[in-house]
Amino acid sequence: VLTMMTAPQWVMLVTYWLMISIQSGNCKVNLPINVYWNASNPMFRTSNNKNIIHVKMSDHVNFICPRYPKSTKDDEMEYYDIYNVSKKSYDNCVITETEARPLLTCIRPNGHHARQYTLLITPFMPIPGAVEFNERSSYYFITTSTGAKSELNNCYHGACLEKNMKIMLIVA
Repeated sequence: VLTMMTAPQWVMLVTYWLMISIQSGNCKVNLPINVYWNASNPMFRTSNNKNIIHVKMSDHVNFICPRYPKSTKDDEMEYYDIYNVSKKSYDNCVITETEARPLLTCIRPNGHHARQYTLLITPFMPIPGAVEFNERSSYYFITTSTGAKSELNNCYHGACLEKNMKIMLIVA
């Protein structure tokens, strides 16, 4: 019977199911975790462990690039490449081609909209090259860019070492 339904009927059925699930409390919406990737973010201070984020399956983590007014000068803005890396690269603040996976390039800090990359914490992603997660595992994200536009592609130390701009995601 379900295979004989038209597209509008499917939409109505799914909408009805969602309404019943929400009313009965069976549908839980996870709010995204926003990581504002700029040097002034307090989570990157070395005096705390706020750059360690605990997540669970089906959570969303948004990596959000810095954004500035159009009148801001180039040398007053921050530019970063963000990578998913191994524990060794995380600890040493080094990008190696063999193990680093580019995640986001923050190249237009005074654009109309802030650039962001959303990670869905799930064990399977249908997109080739996307990060896939396992429970009870840690995942590492760093930038070795210095923040200057001319050093966007820097592969050693940069803001990772100098400003502690690195994140560890721990999947529960």
